[in-house]
Amino acid sequence: MIAWLTLLACGGAEEAAPTLTFLAPTDGEVVAAGDVAVSLVVEGVTLTEPTATARLDPTAWLPVGVAWAHGEGAEAGFVRLTLDGVDVADVGTTQWTLTGVTAGDHTLTGAVLFADGHDPEVSATVAFTAQ
Repeated sequence: MIAWLTLLACGGAEEAAPTLTFLAPTDGEVVAAGDVAVSLVVEGVTLTEPTATARLDPTAWLPVGVAWAHGEGAEAGFVRLTLDGVDVADVGTTQWTLTGVTAGDHTLTGAVLFADGHDPEVSATVAFTAQ
């Protein structure tokens, strides 16, 4: 029992760093101008609305008297989307629609930001063409 408590308190299993991947649009894709569907895969972060600042309570399922070390559990966060270098949305979901995308070549970047203000420096970028 003591070894188990020590393992939890010391973070015996190292958590994976957050990741962000675009499913749509894909790099090099040609899409219709106007509304462009954005689809993301975000791992290692619990997505929340950007105004939310609460972290998940990782101790909710633990027996009384067991505590996690600071910084453990899934961080709450959101994704900041920029189109051609301009911030267009802070999203707490993996599905989003960019509106008013003009014809031409575009660069879309997503960056993970934690709700507590910490920036894990995780981002992904895709280049696409709207016609």
